[in-house]
Amino acid sequence: MYTNTNSKKKSEQLFSIALVICSLGYFIDVFDIIIFSIYRLQSFKDLGIDLNDHTYILHITSKILNYQMCGALLGGIFWGIMGDKKGRLKVLYFSIALYSVACFLTAFIHSIEVYAILRLITGIGLAGEIGIGVTLLSELLPQKKRGLAAGIMASVGILGGIGAYLSYKFHIQWRFAYALGGTLGFMLLIIRSTMQESALFETVHKQVAIKKGNLLFIVNNWERLKKYLLLLGLSMFPWFAIGILITSSEQFAKLLFPNNTTNYDPAIAVVLCYIGYAVGDIVVAILSQQVQSRRKAIALFIGLQLIMTILYFSNFNNSNTHMYLCCLLIGIGGGYWSMFLVIASELFGTNLRATVATTIPNFARGSFLLTNFLFQVVGIKWLHLSMLQSALYLAIAISILNFICIALIPESFSKDLDYVEQ
Repeated sequence: MYTNTNSKKKSEQLFSIALVICSLGYFIDVFDIIIFSIYRLQSFKDLGIDLNDHTYILHITSKILNYQMCGALLGGIFWGIMGDKKGRLKVLYFSIALYSVACFLTAFIHSIEVYAILRLITGIGLAGEIGIGVTLLSELLPQKKRGLAAGIMASVGILGGIGAYLSYKFHIQWRFAYALGGTLGFMLLIIRSTMQESALFETVHKQVAIKKGNLLFIVNNWERLKKYLLLLGLSMFPWFAIGILITSSEQFAKLLFPNNTTNYDPAIAVVLCYIGYAVGDIVVAILSQQVQSRRKAIALFIGLQLIMTILYFSNFNNSNTHMYLCCLLIGIGGGYWSMFLVIASELFGTNLRATVATTIPNFARGSFLLTNFLFQVVGIKWLHLSMLQSALYLAIAISILNFICIALIPESFSKDLDYVEQ
């Protein structure tokens, strides 16, 4: 049988370019979204806030994160629908432009209110990056390479958190860091012009009779709705961890080992967690290839995340070093994020794929609104639990939910993506 070698090389080159560009895009996505967690105390101090008022610090931290996550929810819905209706690349261009402008303007704020609004807009813009990127990769790459490619993309992307930390450690002022994040976004916009649209999307787009990006397709069919709800349940832990356990690790440290928190640096906890995510993303991708199953690999990591979270609240966590180690291990345990995104893109047809793959990860980010409510209002205020008890019980409950979801979700390893939802 004759094989066109030049065509094959060109195809592989296209795959490589797509992987590199999508990975860089996710790097900037994470840099821009995590920069608040890295620089929040420095920026609060510069805005005239008393850093010794821990209750108020927790309040405004939650407020700004809530705005950012609300933006992710809104953006996830909008960009996902547009990705199926108008094209993957068009969505990437507009979403990158929006979050780049908002991130750049954050460098010039002088109040918490404006801070929160710009993080809301940034969240809307960033919502289009990861879901559309994974959708493009899934549709461009061969079946057996999808999981590993997503693992590489997620690992490179998560290094954006390390980049944000290094900017902090090299004493880059917070305003300049936000300006840098916006500038990187504009540079990505130029690089993205070299990418090509998904052939699967273009084929479906030409067929006018096929409905595209229709959210009703998710709710009007029980099998699709069940898959979607299972994905939502599976997605909650990583953002609960980074939003509560890691971002507020300094407050937890002062409760766990109050006499041994000298020189504790919450930025180190954030970057170690993201290093853990990067390691976990690669390991779960390799494991998935070895066992030929997305579900088995993720189930193992859910068990690991539960063990590491219990360790976080145990007597083992009695020093800065042990807290940093726990944050790293929690990151590794939650490192099934990339595989979760691949499953989201594989379980739905081409005419609904971008909608699902973009809304799901942003609903995951937005689930912080729910978990933060359960943590602060239900656990602490209504049930009168301590901060430690509320966080621990919630972590265990989410992990149990994760086990249930992965047990019920369909296997999608090596699934052919050339199909549509009817």
